[in-house]
Order: sequence, then C-alpha cells, then structure tokens
Amino acid sequence: APSLASVGWYLAWIAFQAALFHWLPGRDVEGTALPDGRRLDYRLNGLFALGLTLLAAAGAVASGLLPAGLLYDELGALVTTANLVVLLSCIGLMAFARRQASPEERRLNWLEAYTLGACRNPRLGRFDFKFFCESRPSMILWVLLALSFAAKQLELHGSLSNAMILVCFFQILYVADYFYFEDAILTTWDIKHEGVGFILAWGCLVWIPFAYALQPLYLVLHPEPLPAWGFASILLLNAAGFYIFRSSNLQKHRFSSDPMQ
Repeated sequence: APSLASVGWYLAWIAFQAALFHWLPGRDVEGTALPDGRRLDYRLNGLFALGLTLLAAAGAVASGLLPAGLLYDELGALVTTANLVVLLSCIGLMAFARRQASPEERRLNWLEAYTLGACRNPRLGRFDFKFFCESRPSMILWVLLALSFAAKQLELHGSLSNAMILVCFFQILYVADYFYFEDAILTTWDIKHEGVGFILAWGCLVWIPFAYALQPLYLVLHPEPLPAWGFASILLLNAAGFYIFRSSNLQKHRFSSDPMQ
C-alpha cells in the first residue's frame, strides 16, 4: 500500500526533476517539423540534470540524511504510488491539454483523450510535458533504483557481485548515452506523433523505471558471481550490441532530420 512517505517522496521527486528541467542551462535546439508544420524549441540539459541528481543523491547518502537502500526498502509503496499519481494526474493533464488541442484532436471523446492524449504537444510556456515525461523523472529514477539495489546487495552480503556491477554499468551507460544524444529523441515517433495521455505517461513514469530495474532487483538476493568467461562474454556481447544500437539510431536520426543529406 502507498504511504504518506512514499507519496511525499514521489511528488518531491517529480517536482525536483521539473525544476531541473525548467531552470538548468542547456543547449537550445529546434525540433523537427510536426504534422501541423510547427517546429518547437527545446532545451537540452538532461546530462546536466542526471549528473546533478547523482551528486545530490550521493550527498544525501554520505551525510546520513537518507539510507542508500531506501528505494529498495520502499519499492512496493513507490510502485503503487507512481501508478496512482499517473492515474490521477492524467485527468488534470487531459483537461489542460484539451485547450491546446487541434480541431481533429477535439473530436476524441473523454476516454480517448485520457488514454491516448488530448493533445500532441501540451506546453505551459516553454515547459513541454511530453519531452519532460519521456525521460527526466523516469530514466533518472531508473538509475537511482539500480544504484539503490546495488547498495542493498552490499549491505546484505558485504560485497557487490560482478553481475551487479555489470548491470549497473550497462544501465547507467545507456541512460548517460541517451542524454548525451538527447537531440535524437526529437525525431522519434513519440515526440512527433504520439499524444500525451495515460499510455505514454504510464509507460514513462511507471514501466521504464520499475520494470527496467528488474535485473538489479533480482541480483540483490542472488549475489552468485559470474565466472570470468561469463563476465567477459557478457561484456563483449553488450559492447557489440550497444555499438549497433547507437550507430543505427544515429543513422535514423540523421535521416529523419534531413533525408537529403
């Protein structure tokens, strides 16, 4: 069940990431043309937000303000809280986005608008709800969950397994890479075509952080080490897969940005 603490922590987390998203300096870029021909401006400061969040978390743990295994200990309540926050906040988002909807989007009934999104790119000033929801409170929380689970394994067993080290390294690398190439998200189907409703919000705010962190969660209570050949094989396989993933996505991004280049 959710608790007052879990609700408070989660809402504070969303507010903290929203403040970083809005106030941190970054590179201002113009997005690709949307179906209605508009090009929206975006500020890219995700890598800065990730680094600042990790520093803040490290400071809170080092000072004794928060235990390193907090997210593991409160995981059940946090998952429930995140679900409830998304279910309820999408009602307000639907009402707000309706005012910015196109004539075509206004033909959606209330259930369609709630589920699929009442508007493609709802904004409050320069604050873009979709761009924020895509990564800030979700992918950065995923990193903190993985690190908290690693800390819990260390607390319970006195050491980190090499499997836990691999998983945390891979997942942090993926998120850092995402923010390093943050402009590439602007050419994706999500940003250009998908509305901001329950489907997108739940996928970003619940599914991404909590489901993507299942591997380190499993390893907390299963610290059996990998053999040297297994460690090396997994490292090489992931490196090869990551190279294919990043190079192909950059190729897709370049084509979407300028098909004639």
